[in-house]
Amino acid sequence: MVTRKLRSILLAGASAALVATSATGALAGAFGIREQSVVGGGMAFAGAASGSAGLGSAFWNPATITMAPGWQSEANGTFIGLSTVVRTQAPTPTLGLGQSGDIGISGAIPASYTTYQLTENLW
Repeated sequence: MVTRKLRSILLAGASAALVATSATGALAGAFGIREQSVVGGGMAFAGAASGSAGLGSAFWNPATITMAPGWQSEANGTFIGLSTVVRTQAPTPTLGLGQSGDIGISGAIPASYTTYQLTENLW
């Protein structure tokens, strides 16, 4: 005869085994923007040295502003146009889910940098 405690342990083990064997991988998609300027985006993965992407290089390495003497300013704009349509697999009358529509959001990404050299050693 199976005791109550043993029965609970067996049920917990069977539940854990069922969950472990029926688990599936999660799917997701995205992208990351690591460039801080249009110049940096154009030079991405080109093997450019530090500071060669203009004033935007200061985002990762502030010492690169010493490569821009005097008063320097830079303004950039990037437009990312996304579009994707999601459709449910279930028919509308069955679950009432319907179409999800366009989940891609387009947008403009501005960036600007300015440096000013006060003295020979101070920016």
